Amino acid sequence: MLSYTLGSDGNYLQPRHTLKIAPVRRGNSHALAEGGGGNPKIMGTDQIAIVLELGPNFCVDSSNCHRDRQGLERREKALDEGGAARAGCDALGAVDAVEELTRGDHAYRAIVIAEARAEGARPAKSFAVIAAVTFDFWNTIAQVPEGAMPEARRRAVAAACNEGGLAVEPALLEASLEEVRLRWESSWAEGVHLHPREGAEMLLRALAIEDEGGTRVAAAFLGAINEVELELAAGIRRALQELGARGIRIGIVCDVGFSGGAMLRNLLGREGLLGHFDGWSFSDETGHYKPAREAFVPALAALGAQPQEALHVGDLRRTDIAGAAALGMRTARYRGMHDDPDESGVEADFVLDSHLELVEVVDRLRR
Repeated sequence: MLSYTLGSDGNYLQPRHTLKIAPVRRGNSHALAEGGGGNPKIMGTDQIAIVLELGPNFCVDSSNCHRDRQGLERREKALDEGGAARAGCDALGAVDAVEELTRGDHAYRAIVIAEARAEGARPAKSFAVIAAVTFDFWNTIAQVPEGAMPEARRRAVAAACNEGGLAVEPALLEASLEEVRLRWESSWAEGVHLHPREGAEMLLRALAIEDEGGTRVAAAFLGAINEVELELAAGIRRALQELGARGIRIGIVCDVGFSGGAMLRNLLGREGLLGHFDGWSFSDETGHYKPAREAFVPALAALGAQPQEALHVGDLRRTDIAGAAALGMRTARYRGMHDDPDESGVEADFVLDSHLELVEVVDRLRR
């Protein structure tokens, strides 16, 4: 499935508004997308067409449908950048029309390939009805206040040192914690797994703590998350309830830092959310960071779902979206807590500002 991102200038550069174009055969009721006013586009008996799947706030003004040479040229440029998708679109023939799409007070152009008669045109990639949804944890389900986690670790480690009679200079403690944090950031970026326990061992070496007091300090470092107030994403509780009511199996796929999966499950339990989840995959338990397929597979196995039956929700293109898409899952980027500034990666099938929008997406995909 080819995705265009639409900008008001028609250059397909802005990630906010995503238009998906997919070839479908007549009679495939699951693949036919809805046009303006919720009316499905019906194809002729001998036609194969490419139809639009639009976000819920778009509408099509069919009265403005017209041919547009510049629009055709923009399409060709976009297809050139679309790689393999070009072959599928070329098999369907030329663009027949350009329709004006409106969202609020802003007009956007989108290419609608309304009709093609080329023999051998390929059908759309087949997706099963959505049966499972997996969530990233940090900046998707919850977050902590900015700066709260480093400060909690500093306080916890300092208190453990004092209780154990270990003299550690504040400057050394600050520098050591920062060294460990940077090492994790580097490992995560490279996709080389660093277990939380390894981070604690690095800290003890940096602080030159070798005796039995190290156990107390390591525990304080790893358990500091329990001293921080968790901030849940707006609407997440209701969204989990709504998905569960629809029979959707729900999981978590999370790259952990120094707070492992067991602790994060405890936090979910504290918030009354753990019971909504049927399976999970935390990196300290799998040994893999996203986008590796091994980060997703355990959660899917626990949910009893194949990739094409599942949708993954996360905030990062490089890890969440790229990893899930490569595995064959559908994807949604949630930007309600963190709008990923790195636009170099693949964009998600859906971009969400609210978890309640996710429920609407799932409903559409289950029709």
